[in-house]
Amino acid sequence: MADVISSRLIFDGGRKVIQSYTNVSDGTGDSTMIVDVGNLTPNNAGQACTNVILQKIWYNITTATFARPVQLQWNVGGGTNVNIFSLSGGDSWDFTSFGGITNSGAANASGDVMIVVPGSIVSGESVSCVTEWIKTYG
Repeated sequence: MADVISSRLIFDGGRKVIQSYTNVSDGTGDSTMIVDVGNLTPNNAGQACTNVILQKIWYNITTATFARPVQLQWNVGGGTNVNIFSLSGGDSWDFTSFGGITNSGAANASGDVMIVVPGSIVSGESVSCVTEWIKTYG
């Protein structure tokens, strides 16, 4: 059995992006780009999105025992991705009160976002999350 993965863009407007990701694991782990800024809709002035700011996240990780949590990461081309935070269990977080979580600014940061499910996940366990982002341009 292979991982059953669904990653889809729910909303892509001039200012906001809402994305969902679901993975029912085969026990091998997964790494998926959940936000590709190069493929997002430009703003009304025709400017391409260059980065995103995390505003909200809702997630549920169903595991019996989970030694390594799921990682949400900033993609760094040609280097080690930068961890935004780890996810385990289920919760929702709202970062709007302080403007959101911005990209690390690491060298070669692409603005893209990855979700990494470790190989220690057991076959049949699942990961689901919905994220809301603010787009930045320039």
